[in-house]
Amino acid sequence: MSNERGPHATIIIKILLGGVTLAKKRKQQFSVAPEESIAECLDRMKDEGYRPIRRMEKPVFKENGSKTPVISHQQIIFEGILEEDEQ
Repeated sequence: MSNERGPHATIIIKILLGGVTLAKKRKQQFSVAPEESIAECLDRMKDEGYRPIRRMEKPVFKENGSKTPVISHQQIIFEGILEEDEQ
């Protein structure tokens, strides 16, 4: 029997919190909050057990007075993979 996992597989991580078992996704996206630095977002990823594998930037649009969309700012999103999954 193969031990391979699909791209959307989840890893079950057992945490001793009153016998509760939590499932973590193999990959997860983390957005940089408006008042958060990139370093703080990366630290948050590390604290949750993820390692960044990709950085994406998406434009956020805002309508001006003439209903024409203009770019308000860029949203930075990191995709992370579980550290335990690579071993």
